[in-house]
Amino acid sequence: MPESFEIVGKTLAGLEGVLANELAALGARDIVPGLRLVSFRGDRGLLYRVNLWCRTAIRFLRPIHSFPATNETELYDGISAIDWRQYLDVDGSLAIDPVVHNSFCTHSLYAAQLAKDAIVDQFRSRTGRRPSVDLKDPDLRINLHINQNQVTVHLDSSGDSLHKRGYRTEAGEAPISEVLAAGILSLTGWNRATALVDPMCGSGTFVIEAARLARNIAPGILRPFAFERWKDYDRSLHSELDKEARAAVRDHLPFEIVGSDRDDRVVEIARQNARHAGVEASVRFESIDFADLAPPDPPGVLVVNPPYDERMKVHAIASFYRRIGDTLKQRFDGYTAFVFSGNLEAAKHVGLRTSRRIALFNGPIECRLLRYEIRGRVVAPTTAPGGAGLARDQGIVVHAARVHSSKEPRAGRPHHMAEAIATLVGGEPDGGAGPTDLAPETTENDPPPVETTADPGGTAASCSVATQSVDGRVSHQFEMFSNRLRRMGRHWKKWAKRQGITCFRVYDRDIPDVPLAIDIYGDRLHVAEFERPHARTESEHTDWLRAMVETARSVLDVPHERVYFKQHRRQRGAWQYSRQADHDEYFEVTEAGHRFLVNLADYLDTGLFLDHRITRSMVQTDAAGKRFLNLFGYTGSFTVYAAAGGASSTTTVDLSQNYLDWTLRNMGLNGFNGPEHQFVCDDGLCFLQTAARSNQPLYDLAVVDPPTFSNSKGLRHDFDVQRDHVHLLELVLSILSPGGRIYFSTNRRKFRFEQDRIPGVLVREFTGQTVPLDFQRKRPHRCWELTRTGS
Repeated sequence: MPESFEIVGKTLAGLEGVLANELAALGARDIVPGLRLVSFRGDRGLLYRVNLWCRTAIRFLRPIHSFPATNETELYDGISAIDWRQYLDVDGSLAIDPVVHNSFCTHSLYAAQLAKDAIVDQFRSRTGRRPSVDLKDPDLRINLHINQNQVTVHLDSSGDSLHKRGYRTEAGEAPISEVLAAGILSLTGWNRATALVDPMCGSGTFVIEAARLARNIAPGILRPFAFERWKDYDRSLHSELDKEARAAVRDHLPFEIVGSDRDDRVVEIARQNARHAGVEASVRFESIDFADLAPPDPPGVLVVNPPYDERMKVHAIASFYRRIGDTLKQRFDGYTAFVFSGNLEAAKHVGLRTSRRIALFNGPIECRLLRYEIRGRVVAPTTAPGGAGLARDQGIVVHAARVHSSKEPRAGRPHHMAEAIATLVGGEPDGGAGPTDLAPETTENDPPPVETTADPGGTAASCSVATQSVDGRVSHQFEMFSNRLRRMGRHWKKWAKRQGITCFRVYDRDIPDVPLAIDIYGDRLHVAEFERPHARTESEHTDWLRAMVETARSVLDVPHERVYFKQHRRQRGAWQYSRQADHDEYFEVTEAGHRFLVNLADYLDTGLFLDHRITRSMVQTDAAGKRFLNLFGYTGSFTVYAAAGGASSTTTVDLSQNYLDWTLRNMGLNGFNGPEHQFVCDDGLCFLQTAARSNQPLYDLAVVDPPTFSNSKGLRHDFDVQRDHVHLLELVLSILSPGGRIYFSTNRRKFRFEQDRIPGVLVREFTGQTVPLDFQRKRPHRCWELTRTGS
């Protein structure tokens, strides 16, 4: 197994979460975001891969030694303790980049001089010769970091900053960094399926980065890296990764990317840069004033970095920004606009209401990325398909209540948190849900029920009242939970804001004795309890639950009427699923620019499995020009992403017509209504058996995310994913084109993938790349990629 080691990725302030997601998608492990950096673990292949593929990293460093130093002698001795012959030949050259904070050494260049002396003295004492110093093009670039007298020595694997993609021939007057541009594009949530416009494109950074992103061109494919001159450089491995990257490039885009500017000279520079970047044919450049530009038909994304020169007269720049707002309203209806500005006062004159404000820096200048919705908000249907919501685990009973404030009672709905939760507790604990039970197993076509109770009245009890009946140990538990949720709530909200995510997990049974999973869906709170043994009586547990939910609501600042509580419980004895609540409370959320209906009130599942957020993006990236099959379709989120990625056709199969109706609504919300999108109400295995009779490759890409167990009345036989996955995947492979790919996922604990029983296929588990940061505390699923070989 390849050696694993720590790697540090440097980035810009505000882009740490974006880079962390990139790293997760590439297979990094133990990802920890910091200030302007993300640390993680990986092997040599991953180090090469992240340099090649990461768009929002400045450089990647490999730490090789760390030690304390309180004076010059200790610094010299610590550097001398490293055997530099492992990393550098005596005939080679070196350079040292020092960073010093709060240290005995107040001059960074002096620290670099001491470190250089220690290295060359070591060589001279052993060989009589020494390496040379080359600040511009060394064989080994060393990063020396000293913070509060703690020294860390890194090897710089990147060399020149990774913002240097290798395509820029000339810059405009105030170019934006490629790293910052790529980060802003990620923060916009642009789905790479709709038009993108930069009406003040300058030298073209935004539109070129967008085109390279949409065409899946690796950002580092045109440039060299420092690791190519390391002594342990693996040329064949690097060559293989480079070939993979070149083979992954998409030929064309089914939408427009437009860059315009009123300055003919900079438009020509932008066109030349695009030509060198290999995307000239993918970007339409125009020499035209912003106010006169005719944009592509909506929907689309506009991103612009207007001038914010403080030397401009106040009235002139205010007038300029007012003109931006007027033009957006007049010419860009149906677009989502993002204005990136370092003049915060001038930005107020745009005259539109911002829906988001993201703090970033352009060099030393503090900036804001401002989001404007240039369209009337589309309201989700008040009535959605009856009986929706595929759960994934068989045998878990869910009790749920929609919680309303007593100030706004609704007939037939619970509106008193204490009473609502009191009705939810019952039965004896049986050992609790395991660490990956979050996505529960169920039958394929019947949603798990929700038991709701009307409440006679009253007001929600506070945490202090609820804790009066519990002992001091439990009171300490409340305090721990509150502190943890307050800290992590702030962390995940900031992270989600940077990512452009509105649905995410803030707490996942972090404290074992508080077995709750807490998710935020837009402005609503979803709390689920997992059973775990405890010594509380039923009455005490009611008080405990009430206090925990109230604590979560209060800490996360969510109104009572937007809090939903559910209880996951193991099945005991015979029990049949049936819909017992019928609130039909569907509302719209967005993810990566896509729109989905969710329902937090009626079923165990909400309509959008948040743990597959990255997997969906992978499907979108892989879908261009392919025939896509979503076998156990649920509410069609994978299908939406595939369609957005440019799939030539999609087929969604599910045994429940309710799910298919929900899928149709989700597809419609995103503008995918054409005949190329098919919806089949059938058992997955029966569908495959029928399709296999054609003896034709019907699909190029498939997502197979089956229930763990199903005994639905619509099935001829029950289904068990452990027992039946080989047969299932063989059937899918039989209708897949050569080189076709399956994304297979399951959330069954202790699942054993029997790949030796499946011939003619390359199998790779990539679970680590698919689990988002907010779910890595309790990994809820496993994923494999299967590629069909042969003809």
